[in-house]
Amino acid sequence: MTKKITKDSIPLLLIYVLMMVTLIKHVTSDITLHQKHYISFALILVSTFLYFFNRKWFVHFFFFVLLIGTFDLIHIFYINMKITISFININLIFLIVFGIHLILNKLIDDNLFPEKKNKA
Repeated sequence: MTKKITKDSIPLLLIYVLMMVTLIKHVTSDITLHQKHYISFALILVSTFLYFFNRKWFVHFFFFVLLIGTFDLIHIFYINMKITISFININLIFLIVFGIHLILNKLIDDNLFPEKKNKA
């Protein structure tokens, strides 16, 4: 049984590109990785496993990973670009990938608005 890579994987692939840039930068220069980086790498690996074996769980788990990344609890990139509103930090990289994930993923749309699916 083969699993196809669809447009739903674009945010995951974008995260992998950012992770690879971070790891290459870590190896070739004096950038240090912190605990937030290692936790995010592990969560992305779990997301990848879920992408190939259980798409429904992938959607929800990756949504959760992007949500905690948006609030700057984990990092994937060696540069931390964030906006601080009072005491809330918003990571711009995760916010952009989160938006792409919401736009491209129809399962989230079907779960949030089930009446739209029933009308058609």
